[in-house]
Amino acid sequence: VNTLLKDHAELHRHWAELRPVIQTWTCTEPAPEPVSEQMRQTVKAYCDRYSEHKLLEDGTVYPAARGLIPGSEAL
Repeated sequence: VNTLLKDHAELHRHWAELRPVIQTWTCTEPAPEPVSEQMRQTVKAYCDRYSEHKLLEDGTVYPAARGLIPGSEAL
C-alpha cells in the first residue's frame, strides 16, 4: 500500500507539470513550440511510473481486493 501511495503522489506531481502543456497543445493554432528535453523527461518519467504502477495494481492489489469482497468472483 505504501508503494501505491508513493506512486500516486509521484504521478500526481508529474501530471501537474504535464496537464497545462497538453492543454496548450490541444488548443494552440498553429502548433506550439517543439517539446523541451525537460518535458520529454517528465513525459517519460510519468509513463514509466504509470506502467509499473498499473502492473502492481492489476497484478497484485485488485486480485487481492476481489478476494475480500463477497460476490466479487465475477469481476
